[in-house]
Amino acid sequence: MEQVSDRPQGCLLRLFWMGFGNLSLLMLGLLIIEENRFSTLDFIYWAIVVALGVARLVDISRFQGRTIEGEPATMRHFRRYAWRLPLIAAGFWITAHLLSRML
Repeated sequence: MEQVSDRPQGCLLRLFWMGFGNLSLLMLGLLIIEENRFSTLDFIYWAIVVALGVARLVDISRFQGRTIEGEPATMRHFRRYAWRLPLIAAGFWITAHLLSRML
């Protein structure tokens, strides 16, 4: 019998919040630096931040999510992720805009 944690959807969610989503934010940050103004890239950046939070929540609540270390994730892990993610994302976003003005 297939376990909930073995479903492809759960694996895709983990790949998104652990890797591809963060890589997307990095790439968008670099594009924001090049753009040198507020644009659609900013909206996309913040939409991905929201999507990362939702993906983490769904991973834990529906697919027996795991931490990066492979341990079972709990809502405590989600709460920690949910307040750190926007803070780190905001810091990176602000830095990208400041760098775009300097270059």
